[in-house]
Amino acid sequence: MTQVESVSESLAHRALADQIHQFAEDVMRAYDSTPPRRAKYCRDALHGSIVVEPHEVAFVDSPLFQRLRGILQTGPVYLTYPSARHSRFEHSLGVMHLAGRMAARLDALAEPGLPREQQRAVRLAGLLHDVGHGIFSHSSEKVMLATPLLAAQLDGALAGSQPHEKVGALLLQSRPMRRLFEQADVDADAVVALITGNSGALAARGFPPYLASVISGPIDADKLDYFARDSLFSGVPAILDYDRLLQSMVIGVRGVGLSMAGAGELEKLLFNRLTMYQALYNHHKTQTADSMIQGVVEAIVGPAFGAPPATDGVLVVAEDGPAVGAARTIDFRQVVDFLRLSDEGLLHAPSNDPYVADVLHRLRTRNLLKRAFVLQRDTVGALDDDTYLDFAQAVREQADVVRQRVYERVRQVVPGLHPGDVWVRPAVVPRISDADVIATGPGETALHPTIFSGWDPTLADRRVTNPVQRNYLLYKAPIYVFAPPDHLAVVEEAARSVLCEQFDRLLPRVTFVPRNVRG
Repeated sequence: MTQVESVSESLAHRALADQIHQFAEDVMRAYDSTPPRRAKYCRDALHGSIVVEPHEVAFVDSPLFQRLRGILQTGPVYLTYPSARHSRFEHSLGVMHLAGRMAARLDALAEPGLPREQQRAVRLAGLLHDVGHGIFSHSSEKVMLATPLLAAQLDGALAGSQPHEKVGALLLQSRPMRRLFEQADVDADAVVALITGNSGALAARGFPPYLASVISGPIDADKLDYFARDSLFSGVPAILDYDRLLQSMVIGVRGVGLSMAGAGELEKLLFNRLTMYQALYNHHKTQTADSMIQGVVEAIVGPAFGAPPATDGVLVVAEDGPAVGAARTIDFRQVVDFLRLSDEGLLHAPSNDPYVADVLHRLRTRNLLKRAFVLQRDTVGALDDDTYLDFAQAVREQADVVRQRVYERVRQVVPGLHPGDVWVRPAVVPRISDADVIATGPGETALHPTIFSGWDPTLADRRVTNPVQRNYLLYKAPIYVFAPPDHLAVVEEAARSVLCEQFDRLLPRVTFVPRNVRG
Protein backbone atom coordinates (compact mmCIF):
# COMPACT_ATOMS: atom_id res chain seq x y z
CA MET A 1 0.00 0.00 0.00
CA THR A 2 1.37 3.45 -0.94
CA GLN A 3 1.45 6.35 1.49
CA VAL A 4 -1.26 8.11 -0.55
CA GLU A 5 -3.54 5.05 -0.33
CA SER A 6 -2.90 4.76 3.40
CA VAL A 7 -3.81 8.41 3.97
CA SER A 8 -6.90 8.05 1.76
CA GLU A 9 -8.14 5.01 3.70
CA SER A 10 -7.47 6.78 6.99
CA LEU A 11 -9.52 9.77 5.88
CA ALA A 12 -12.37 7.49 4.74
CA HIS A 13 -12.23 5.68 8.09
CA ARG A 14 -12.34 8.97 10.01
CA ALA A 15 -15.06 10.37 7.76
CA LEU A 16 -17.32 7.35 8.38
CA ALA A 17 -16.64 7.43 12.11
CA ASP A 18 -17.49 11.14 12.15
CA GLN A 19 -20.72 10.50 10.22
CA ILE A 20 -21.87 7.72 12.52
CA HIS A 21 -20.83 9.35 15.78
CA GLN A 22 -22.57 12.62 14.86
CA PHE A 23 -25.70 10.68 13.90
CA ALA A 24 -25.66 8.91 17.28
CA GLU A 25 -25.21 12.23 19.11
CA ASP A 26 -28.12 13.82 17.24
CA VAL A 27 -30.53 10.90 17.61
CA MET A 28 -29.74 10.30 21.28
CA ARG A 29 -29.59 13.99 22.27
CA ALA A 30 -32.80 14.15 24.33
CA TYR A 31 -32.83 10.54 25.54
CA ASP A 32 -33.23 9.94 29.28
CA SER A 33 -31.35 6.70 29.87
CA THR A 34 -32.34 6.23 33.52
CA PRO A 35 -33.06 2.50 33.88
CA PRO A 36 -36.23 1.27 35.60
CA ARG A 37 -36.07 -0.24 39.07
CA ARG A 38 -37.38 -3.61 37.93
CA ALA A 39 -37.01 -5.90 34.94
CA LYS A 40 -39.54 -5.66 32.12
CA TYR A 41 -41.30 -8.57 30.45
CA CYS A 42 -41.82 -8.59 26.70
CA ARG A 43 -44.38 -10.95 25.21
CA ASP A 44 -42.83 -12.42 22.07
CA ALA A 45 -44.69 -14.48 19.45
CA LEU A 46 -41.80 -16.95 19.19
CA HIS A 47 -40.24 -17.24 22.65
CA GLY A 48 -43.13 -16.28 24.91
CA SER A 49 -42.19 -13.99 27.80
CA ILE A 50 -38.72 -12.47 27.40
CA VAL A 51 -37.16 -10.93 30.50
CA VAL A 52 -35.44 -7.59 29.84
CA GLU A 53 -33.22 -6.62 32.77
CA PRO A 54 -33.23 -2.97 33.98
CA HIS A 55 -29.83 -2.15 32.42
CA GLU A 56 -31.03 -3.74 29.13
CA VAL A 57 -34.21 -1.65 29.12
CA ALA A 58 -32.06 1.47 28.77
CA PHE A 59 -30.67 0.08 25.50
CA VAL A 60 -34.03 -1.19 24.22
CA ASP A 61 -35.72 2.18 24.80
CA SER A 62 -32.92 4.16 23.16
CA PRO A 63 -33.76 5.86 19.85
CA LEU A 64 -30.90 4.05 18.10
CA PHE A 65 -32.43 0.67 18.97
CA GLN A 66 -36.06 1.73 18.48
CA ARG A 67 -35.07 2.63 14.90
CA LEU A 68 -34.98 -1.12 14.18
CA ARG A 69 -38.79 -1.23 14.38
CA GLY A 70 -38.75 0.30 10.91
CA ILE A 71 -36.30 -2.19 9.36
CA LEU A 72 -38.02 -5.37 8.17
CA GLN A 73 -36.21 -8.59 9.06
CA THR A 74 -36.82 -10.19 5.66
CA GLY A 75 -36.93 -7.06 3.50
CA PRO A 76 -39.41 -7.30 0.60
CA VAL A 77 -40.40 -10.92 1.38
CA TYR A 78 -43.78 -9.56 2.60
CA LEU A 79 -44.72 -8.86 -1.03
CA THR A 80 -44.96 -12.65 -1.45
CA TYR A 81 -45.64 -13.78 2.13
CA PRO A 82 -47.96 -11.03 3.46
CA SER A 83 -47.50 -11.78 7.17
CA ALA A 84 -43.69 -11.63 7.00
CA ARG A 85 -43.60 -8.06 8.28
CA HIS A 86 -41.59 -8.72 11.45
CA SER A 87 -38.76 -6.33 12.12
CA ARG A 88 -35.17 -6.45 13.31
CA PHE A 89 -36.41 -5.01 16.61
CA GLU A 90 -38.20 -8.16 17.77
CA HIS A 91 -35.57 -10.38 16.16
CA SER A 92 -32.89 -8.65 18.24
CA LEU A 93 -34.88 -9.20 21.42
CA GLY A 94 -35.12 -12.88 20.49
CA VAL A 95 -31.38 -13.13 19.86
CA MET A 96 -30.71 -11.56 23.26
CA HIS A 97 -33.00 -14.14 24.88
CA LEU A 98 -31.33 -17.09 23.13
CA ALA A 99 -27.83 -15.71 23.71
CA GLY A 100 -28.69 -15.55 27.40
CA ARG A 101 -29.86 -19.16 27.39
CA MET A 102 -26.70 -20.24 25.60
CA ALA A 103 -24.52 -18.28 28.04
CA ALA A 104 -26.30 -19.93 30.97
CA ARG A 105 -25.61 -23.36 29.46
CA LEU A 106 -21.94 -22.49 28.91
CA ASP A 107 -21.73 -21.17 32.46
CA ALA A 108 -22.83 -24.59 33.70
CA LEU A 109 -20.24 -26.31 31.49
CA ALA A 110 -17.25 -24.03 32.03
CA GLU A 111 -14.69 -24.45 34.83
CA PRO A 112 -14.81 -21.92 36.34
CA GLY A 113 -18.18 -20.57 35.25
CA LEU A 114 -18.76 -17.39 33.29
CA PRO A 115 -18.63 -14.22 35.42
CA ARG A 116 -21.74 -12.06 35.60
CA GLU A 117 -20.21 -9.28 33.48
CA GLN A 118 -19.42 -11.74 30.67
CA GLN A 119 -22.96 -13.11 30.62
CA ARG A 120 -24.28 -9.54 30.57
CA ALA A 121 -22.01 -8.72 27.64
CA VAL A 122 -23.21 -11.77 25.69
CA ARG A 123 -26.87 -10.80 26.13
CA LEU A 124 -26.19 -7.20 25.09
CA ALA A 125 -24.22 -8.39 22.06
CA GLY A 126 -27.25 -10.44 21.05
CA LEU A 127 -29.52 -7.43 21.55
CA LEU A 128 -27.32 -4.99 19.61
CA HIS A 129 -25.86 -7.20 16.86
CA ASP A 130 -28.10 -5.67 14.16
CA VAL A 131 -28.10 -2.04 15.31
CA GLY A 132 -26.05 -0.99 12.27
CA HIS A 133 -28.53 -2.17 9.62
CA GLY A 134 -29.84 0.39 7.16
CA ILE A 135 -32.96 0.47 5.01
CA PHE A 136 -33.98 -2.94 3.69
CA SER A 137 -30.91 -4.41 5.40
CA HIS A 138 -28.96 -6.53 2.93
CA SER A 139 -30.44 -4.72 -0.11
CA SER A 140 -28.71 -1.50 0.91
CA GLU A 141 -25.54 -3.39 1.84
CA LYS A 142 -25.27 -4.67 -1.73
CA VAL A 143 -25.47 -1.10 -3.02
CA MET A 144 -22.81 0.09 -0.57
CA LEU A 145 -20.38 -2.63 -1.64
CA ALA A 146 -21.05 -2.11 -5.36
CA THR A 147 -20.75 1.70 -5.31
CA PRO A 148 -17.13 2.96 -5.20
CA LEU A 149 -18.15 6.21 -3.48
CA LEU A 150 -19.75 4.27 -0.60
CA ALA A 151 -17.39 1.29 -0.55
CA ALA A 152 -14.45 3.67 -0.05
CA GLN A 153 -16.05 4.82 3.20
CA LEU A 154 -16.14 1.23 4.54
CA ASP A 155 -12.48 1.04 5.42
CA GLY A 156 -11.19 -2.49 5.86
CA ALA A 157 -9.48 -1.43 9.09
CA LEU A 158 -12.86 -0.95 10.75
CA ALA A 159 -14.17 -3.73 12.99
CA GLY A 160 -16.53 -6.18 11.28
CA SER A 161 -16.71 -7.82 7.86
CA GLN A 162 -20.14 -6.65 6.62
CA PRO A 163 -21.24 -3.00 6.31
CA HIS A 164 -23.84 -3.32 9.08
CA GLU A 165 -21.18 -4.74 11.42
CA LYS A 166 -18.82 -1.84 10.72
CA VAL A 167 -21.58 0.73 11.17
CA GLY A 168 -22.88 -1.07 14.27
CA ALA A 169 -19.41 -1.13 15.85
CA LEU A 170 -19.07 2.63 15.30
CA LEU A 171 -22.52 3.26 16.79
CA LEU A 172 -21.70 1.21 19.87
CA GLN A 173 -18.42 3.09 20.29
CA SER A 174 -20.12 6.49 20.11
CA ARG A 175 -20.27 8.62 23.25
CA PRO A 176 -24.03 8.23 23.85
CA MET A 177 -23.82 4.44 23.68
CA ARG A 178 -20.64 4.29 25.76
CA ARG A 179 -22.53 6.14 28.49
CA LEU A 180 -25.16 3.38 28.44
CA PHE A 181 -22.46 0.70 28.69
CA GLU A 182 -20.83 2.49 31.61
CA GLN A 183 -24.21 2.76 33.31
CA ALA A 184 -24.74 -1.01 32.76
CA ASP A 185 -21.19 -1.81 33.97
CA VAL A 186 -20.45 -3.67 30.71
CA ASP A 187 -17.34 -3.33 28.54
CA ALA A 188 -18.46 -1.75 25.24
CA ASP A 189 -15.37 -2.99 23.39
CA ALA A 190 -16.03 -6.56 24.55
CA VAL A 191 -19.57 -6.34 23.15
CA VAL A 192 -18.20 -5.07 19.82
CA ALA A 193 -15.67 -7.94 19.80
CA LEU A 194 -18.46 -10.47 20.44
CA ILE A 195 -20.52 -9.08 17.55
CA THR A 196 -17.61 -8.89 15.09
CA GLY A 197 -16.13 -12.25 16.14
CA ASN A 198 -12.81 -10.79 17.27
CA SER A 199 -11.58 -13.62 19.50
CA GLY A 200 -8.22 -11.88 20.04
CA ALA A 201 -9.88 -8.79 21.48
CA LEU A 202 -12.04 -11.00 23.69
CA ALA A 203 -9.03 -12.88 25.04
CA ALA A 204 -7.29 -9.56 25.76
CA ARG A 205 -10.26 -8.63 27.97
CA GLY A 206 -10.30 -11.94 29.80
CA PHE A 207 -13.25 -13.39 27.87
CA PRO A 208 -13.16 -16.99 26.63
CA PRO A 209 -12.73 -16.66 22.82
CA TYR A 210 -15.43 -19.31 22.23
CA LEU A 211 -18.08 -16.82 23.39
CA ALA A 212 -17.86 -15.10 19.98
CA SER A 213 -19.55 -18.13 18.40
CA VAL A 214 -22.66 -17.50 20.51
CA ILE A 215 -23.36 -14.44 18.32
CA SER A 216 -21.72 -15.54 15.06
CA GLY A 217 -20.98 -19.23 14.57
CA PRO A 218 -22.38 -22.45 13.11
CA ILE A 219 -25.17 -22.65 15.72
CA ASP A 220 -25.35 -19.06 16.95
CA ALA A 221 -28.27 -17.29 18.60
CA ASP A 222 -28.82 -15.11 15.50
CA LYS A 223 -29.49 -18.07 13.19
CA LEU A 224 -31.51 -19.95 15.79
CA ASP A 225 -33.87 -17.00 16.12
CA TYR A 226 -34.25 -15.88 12.53
CA PHE A 227 -34.85 -19.35 11.07
CA ALA A 228 -37.69 -19.98 13.50
CA ARG A 229 -39.02 -16.40 13.38
CA ASP A 230 -38.97 -16.16 9.59
CA SER A 231 -40.73 -19.53 9.47
CA LEU A 232 -43.38 -18.44 11.96
CA PHE A 233 -44.27 -15.18 10.23
CA SER A 234 -43.99 -16.43 6.64
CA GLY A 235 -45.85 -19.69 7.20
CA VAL A 236 -43.04 -21.77 5.66
CA PRO A 237 -42.70 -24.74 8.06
CA ALA A 238 -39.44 -25.24 9.97
CA ILE A 239 -38.94 -27.49 12.97
CA LEU A 240 -36.43 -26.48 15.64
CA ASP A 241 -36.04 -27.93 19.14
CA TYR A 242 -34.24 -25.27 21.18
CA ASP A 243 -34.17 -27.38 24.34
CA ARG A 244 -32.52 -30.32 22.59
CA LEU A 245 -29.90 -28.07 20.98
CA LEU A 246 -29.04 -26.39 24.28
CA GLN A 247 -28.89 -29.71 26.13
CA SER A 248 -26.40 -31.09 23.59
CA MET A 249 -24.22 -27.94 23.57
CA VAL A 250 -20.62 -28.50 24.68
CA ILE A 251 -17.32 -26.63 24.76
CA GLY A 252 -14.89 -28.37 22.42
CA VAL A 253 -11.35 -27.72 21.28
CA ARG A 254 -12.71 -25.58 18.42
CA GLY A 255 -15.15 -23.64 20.58
CA VAL A 256 -18.87 -24.06 21.13
CA GLY A 257 -20.20 -27.22 19.49
CA LEU A 258 -22.67 -30.05 19.88
CA SER A 259 -22.31 -33.55 21.22
CA MET A 260 -23.37 -36.46 19.00
CA ALA A 261 -26.74 -36.28 20.75
CA GLY A 262 -27.35 -33.03 18.87
CA ALA A 263 -26.49 -34.39 15.41
CA GLY A 264 -30.15 -34.83 14.48
CA GLU A 265 -30.99 -31.24 15.46
CA LEU A 266 -27.95 -29.98 13.53
CA GLU A 267 -29.18 -31.75 10.40
CA LYS A 268 -32.65 -30.23 10.82
CA LEU A 269 -31.12 -26.80 11.35
CA LEU A 270 -29.10 -27.06 8.13
CA PHE A 271 -32.06 -28.41 6.20
CA ASN A 272 -34.20 -25.52 7.50
CA ARG A 273 -31.57 -23.12 6.19
CA LEU A 274 -31.84 -24.62 2.70
CA THR A 275 -35.63 -24.53 2.83
CA MET A 276 -35.81 -20.90 3.91
CA TYR A 277 -33.42 -19.80 1.18
CA GLN A 278 -35.30 -21.64 -1.53
CA ALA A 279 -38.81 -20.67 -0.43
CA LEU A 280 -38.29 -17.15 0.99
CA TYR A 281 -35.04 -15.36 0.36
CA ASN A 282 -34.55 -16.61 -3.22
CA HIS A 283 -38.20 -16.45 -4.28
CA HIS A 284 -38.29 -14.68 -7.64
CA LYS A 285 -40.67 -11.97 -6.38
CA THR A 286 -38.38 -11.29 -3.44
CA GLN A 287 -35.40 -11.08 -5.77
CA THR A 288 -37.10 -8.77 -8.25
CA ALA A 289 -38.33 -6.41 -5.50
CA ASP A 290 -34.85 -6.45 -3.99
CA SER A 291 -33.43 -5.51 -7.40
CA MET A 292 -35.86 -2.61 -7.73
CA ILE A 293 -34.97 -1.28 -4.27
CA GLN A 294 -31.31 -1.40 -5.24
CA GLY A 295 -32.25 0.28 -8.50
CA VAL A 296 -33.72 3.26 -6.67
CA VAL A 297 -30.57 3.86 -4.64
CA GLU A 298 -28.33 3.11 -7.62
CA ALA A 299 -30.22 5.67 -9.71
CA ILE A 300 -29.84 8.37 -7.04
CA VAL A 301 -26.14 7.74 -6.38
CA GLY A 302 -25.43 7.28 -10.07
CA PRO A 303 -25.75 4.05 -12.09
CA ALA A 304 -22.53 2.29 -13.00
CA PHE A 305 -23.54 2.45 -16.64
CA GLY A 306 -26.20 3.61 -19.06
CA ALA A 307 -27.65 6.71 -17.37
CA PRO A 308 -26.68 9.86 -15.46
CA PRO A 309 -27.49 10.17 -11.75
CA ALA A 310 -31.07 11.01 -10.82
CA THR A 311 -31.99 14.70 -10.75
CA ASP A 312 -33.21 14.42 -7.15
CA GLY A 313 -32.99 12.18 -4.09
CA VAL A 314 -35.87 11.34 -1.78
CA LEU A 315 -37.56 13.66 0.71
CA VAL A 316 -37.73 12.30 4.27
CA VAL A 317 -38.44 13.50 7.80
CA ALA A 318 -35.15 14.19 9.58
CA GLU A 319 -34.45 12.21 12.74
CA ASP A 320 -30.99 13.73 13.21
CA GLY A 321 -29.30 17.06 12.67
CA PRO A 322 -30.28 20.48 13.97
CA ALA A 323 -33.87 20.36 12.66
CA VAL A 324 -35.38 17.08 13.87
CA GLY A 325 -38.80 16.54 12.29
CA ALA A 326 -38.10 18.81 9.33
CA ALA A 327 -38.07 17.65 5.70
CA ARG A 328 -34.69 16.92 4.16
CA THR A 329 -33.44 15.37 0.93
CA ILE A 330 -31.39 12.16 1.11
CA ASP A 331 -29.04 11.42 -1.79
CA PHE A 332 -27.33 8.27 -0.38
CA ARG A 333 -23.83 9.61 -0.94
CA GLN A 334 -22.86 8.87 2.64
CA VAL A 335 -23.17 5.53 4.42
CA VAL A 336 -24.99 7.26 7.28
CA ASP A 337 -27.81 8.19 4.87
CA PHE A 338 -28.98 4.57 4.97
CA LEU A 339 -29.73 4.97 8.69
CA ARG A 340 -31.84 8.07 8.25
CA LEU A 341 -35.11 6.50 7.14
CA SER A 342 -37.16 3.34 7.57
CA ASP A 343 -38.17 0.81 4.91
CA GLU A 344 -41.65 2.32 4.66
CA GLY A 345 -40.10 5.79 4.76
CA LEU A 346 -38.19 4.99 1.57
CA LEU A 347 -41.18 3.46 -0.22
CA HIS A 348 -43.37 6.49 0.54
CA ALA A 349 -40.70 9.16 0.09
CA PRO A 350 -41.49 11.83 -2.53
CA SER A 351 -38.93 12.45 -5.26
CA ASN A 352 -38.82 14.95 -8.11
CA ASP A 353 -36.90 12.49 -10.28
CA PRO A 354 -39.41 10.74 -12.61
CA TYR A 355 -37.63 7.38 -12.63
CA VAL A 356 -37.13 7.21 -8.86
CA ALA A 357 -40.74 8.25 -8.20
CA ASP A 358 -42.03 5.67 -10.70
CA VAL A 359 -40.06 2.73 -9.24
CA LEU A 360 -41.14 3.61 -5.69
CA HIS A 361 -44.75 3.72 -6.88
CA ARG A 362 -44.37 0.33 -8.57
CA LEU A 363 -42.95 -1.14 -5.36
CA ARG A 364 -45.83 0.27 -3.29
CA THR A 365 -48.38 -1.20 -5.69
CA ARG A 366 -46.50 -4.47 -6.27
CA ASN A 367 -46.14 -3.76 -9.98
CA LEU A 368 -42.82 -5.54 -10.18
CA LEU A 369 -40.35 -6.49 -12.88
CA LYS A 370 -40.85 -10.01 -14.24
CA ARG A 371 -38.69 -12.94 -15.26
CA ALA A 372 -37.56 -12.57 -18.85
CA PHE A 373 -35.22 -15.56 -18.61
CA VAL A 374 -34.30 -18.17 -16.00
CA LEU A 375 -31.03 -20.06 -16.13
CA GLN A 376 -31.43 -23.40 -14.38
CA ARG A 377 -30.57 -27.00 -15.19
CA ASP A 378 -33.97 -27.70 -16.70
CA THR A 379 -33.85 -24.62 -18.97
CA VAL A 380 -30.55 -25.57 -20.65
CA GLY A 381 -30.30 -28.42 -23.12
CA ALA A 382 -27.39 -30.31 -24.71
CA LEU A 383 -25.17 -30.03 -21.63
CA ASP A 384 -24.10 -32.54 -19.01
CA ASP A 385 -24.43 -31.66 -15.33
CA ASP A 386 -20.75 -30.87 -14.82
CA THR A 387 -20.63 -28.44 -17.75
CA TYR A 388 -23.82 -26.77 -16.55
CA LEU A 389 -22.34 -26.27 -13.06
CA ASP A 390 -19.21 -24.68 -14.56
CA PHE A 391 -21.36 -22.48 -16.81
CA ALA A 392 -23.73 -21.33 -14.03
CA GLN A 393 -20.83 -20.51 -11.71
CA ALA A 394 -19.14 -18.47 -14.43
CA VAL A 395 -22.38 -16.49 -14.91
CA ARG A 396 -22.66 -15.90 -11.14
CA GLU A 397 -19.13 -14.56 -11.00
CA GLN A 398 -19.73 -12.20 -13.94
CA ALA A 399 -23.39 -11.33 -13.32
CA ASP A 400 -22.75 -7.56 -13.33
CA VAL A 401 -20.91 -7.75 -16.66
CA VAL A 402 -23.69 -9.90 -18.15
CA ARG A 403 -26.29 -7.41 -16.93
CA GLN A 404 -24.51 -4.50 -18.57
CA ARG A 405 -24.12 -6.33 -21.89
CA VAL A 406 -27.75 -7.44 -21.89
CA TYR A 407 -28.86 -3.87 -21.17
CA GLU A 408 -26.66 -2.43 -23.93
CA ARG A 409 -28.06 -5.00 -26.38
CA VAL A 410 -31.66 -4.18 -25.39
CA ARG A 411 -31.16 -0.43 -25.50
CA GLN A 412 -30.47 -0.69 -29.23
CA VAL A 413 -34.11 -1.76 -29.58
CA VAL A 414 -35.65 0.12 -26.62
CA PRO A 415 -33.64 3.37 -26.37
CA GLY A 416 -35.56 4.74 -23.37
CA LEU A 417 -34.97 1.76 -21.10
CA HIS A 418 -33.30 2.63 -17.79
CA PRO A 419 -30.45 0.38 -16.55
CA GLY A 420 -32.40 -0.17 -13.34
CA ASP A 421 -35.03 -2.05 -15.35
CA VAL A 422 -32.68 -4.89 -16.35
CA TRP A 423 -31.15 -7.19 -13.76
CA VAL A 424 -29.21 -10.44 -13.74
CA ARG A 425 -29.75 -11.89 -10.28
CA PRO A 426 -28.24 -15.22 -9.21
CA ALA A 427 -30.07 -16.89 -6.33
CA VAL A 428 -28.02 -16.78 -3.14
CA VAL A 429 -26.34 -20.10 -2.40
CA PRO A 430 -26.39 -20.52 1.41
CA ARG A 431 -23.29 -21.52 3.33
CA ILE A 432 -24.12 -25.00 4.63
CA SER A 433 -21.59 -27.00 6.58
CA ASP A 434 -21.48 -29.48 9.44
CA ALA A 435 -17.70 -29.09 9.74
CA ASP A 436 -16.35 -28.42 13.23
CA VAL A 437 -19.83 -28.48 14.82
CA ILE A 438 -19.78 -31.90 16.45
CA ALA A 439 -17.24 -31.59 19.24
CA THR A 440 -14.27 -33.97 19.32
CA GLY A 441 -11.33 -34.35 21.67
CA PRO A 442 -7.73 -33.34 20.92
CA GLY A 443 -6.34 -35.36 18.04
CA GLU A 444 -9.66 -37.05 17.26
CA THR A 445 -11.02 -37.25 13.71
CA ALA A 446 -13.67 -34.64 12.87
CA LEU A 447 -17.21 -36.03 12.69
CA HIS A 448 -19.69 -35.21 9.92
CA PRO A 449 -22.87 -37.09 10.88
CA THR A 450 -25.35 -35.36 8.54
CA ILE A 451 -26.46 -35.63 4.92
CA PHE A 452 -24.49 -32.40 4.36
CA SER A 453 -21.14 -34.06 4.99
CA GLY A 454 -18.75 -32.89 2.29
CA TRP A 455 -20.76 -29.75 1.42
CA ASP A 456 -18.07 -27.23 0.52
CA PRO A 457 -19.33 -23.61 0.71
CA THR A 458 -16.34 -22.44 -1.35
CA LEU A 459 -17.33 -24.49 -4.42
CA ALA A 460 -20.24 -24.23 -6.85
CA ASP A 461 -18.90 -25.88 -10.04
CA ARG A 462 -18.20 -29.44 -11.22
CA ARG A 463 -15.88 -30.03 -8.24
CA VAL A 464 -18.91 -30.26 -5.92
CA THR A 465 -19.26 -33.83 -4.65
CA ASN A 466 -21.97 -33.71 -1.98
CA PRO A 467 -25.19 -34.93 -3.70
CA VAL A 468 -27.43 -32.49 -1.76
CA GLN A 469 -25.24 -29.56 -2.74
CA ARG A 470 -25.16 -30.66 -6.39
CA ASN A 471 -28.93 -31.02 -6.49
CA TYR A 472 -29.37 -27.58 -4.95
CA LEU A 473 -27.03 -25.95 -7.47
CA LEU A 474 -28.63 -27.72 -10.41
CA TYR A 475 -32.31 -27.21 -9.62
CA LYS A 476 -32.75 -24.77 -6.72
CA ALA A 477 -30.25 -21.98 -7.41
CA PRO A 478 -31.57 -20.29 -10.57
CA ILE A 479 -30.10 -17.19 -12.17
CA TYR A 480 -32.87 -14.73 -13.01
CA VAL A 481 -32.97 -12.06 -15.69
CA PHE A 482 -35.61 -9.46 -14.78
CA ALA A 483 -37.19 -6.88 -17.05
CA PRO A 484 -40.36 -4.75 -17.40
CA PRO A 485 -43.43 -6.75 -18.54
CA ASP A 486 -43.57 -4.89 -21.88
CA HIS A 487 -40.02 -5.89 -22.85
CA LEU A 488 -39.72 -9.53 -21.76
CA ALA A 489 -39.24 -10.97 -25.25
CA VAL A 490 -36.48 -8.58 -26.32
CA VAL A 491 -34.65 -8.96 -22.99
CA GLU A 492 -34.93 -12.75 -23.19
CA GLU A 493 -33.43 -12.77 -26.67
CA ALA A 494 -30.64 -10.44 -25.58
CA ALA A 495 -29.88 -12.60 -22.53
CA ARG A 496 -29.65 -15.76 -24.64
CA SER A 497 -27.33 -14.08 -27.14
CA VAL A 498 -25.06 -12.54 -24.51
CA LEU A 499 -24.76 -15.81 -22.57
CA CYS A 500 -23.85 -17.77 -25.69
CA GLU A 501 -21.32 -15.17 -26.84
CA GLN A 502 -19.69 -14.54 -23.48
CA PHE A 503 -19.41 -18.19 -22.48
CA ASP A 504 -18.93 -19.84 -25.87
CA ARG A 505 -15.93 -21.79 -24.56
CA LEU A 506 -18.22 -23.56 -22.08
CA LEU A 507 -21.22 -23.82 -24.35
CA PRO A 508 -20.29 -25.28 -27.73
CA ARG A 509 -23.70 -26.90 -28.24
CA VAL A 510 -26.01 -25.12 -25.81
CA THR A 511 -29.73 -24.77 -26.44
CA PHE A 512 -32.18 -22.92 -24.24
CA VAL A 513 -35.70 -24.17 -23.57
CA PRO A 514 -38.25 -21.66 -24.94
CA ARG A 515 -40.24 -19.66 -22.37
CA ASN A 516 -43.60 -21.10 -23.42
CA VAL A 517 -42.36 -24.63 -22.59
CA ARG A 518 -41.54 -23.73 -18.99
CA GLY A 519 -44.20 -23.86 -16.28
